[in-house]
Amino acid sequence: DPNQTHPFSATELIKKVNERRSGRALTSHDHKAICWKESLRENSKYAWKHSSGASHVWSGDAVSYLASLPDERYTEIRAEYRAHLRGLKGK
Repeated sequence: DPNQTHPFSATELIKKVNERRSGRALTSHDHKAICWKESLRENSKYAWKHSSGASHVWSGDAVSYLASLPDERYTEIRAEYRAHLRGLKGK
């Protein structure tokens, strides 16, 4: 049952991750960037979306994984995501 295995909205996910991290607080932008880079929304271990739903829900595994990443990794991914978005604007 996804309601049991994936109980967190994106907002709740970020809150839970920040409660477990020792580095800087993560933002929704960090979440978008890491999802883009690592295709987290396509990984059922981390995310689930009902076929008629508009948004994904997140698992405890997603909390653990995102909390385990160091600030340096988020900084790298944010830079790559920024470059990706700039590339899209040029098209």
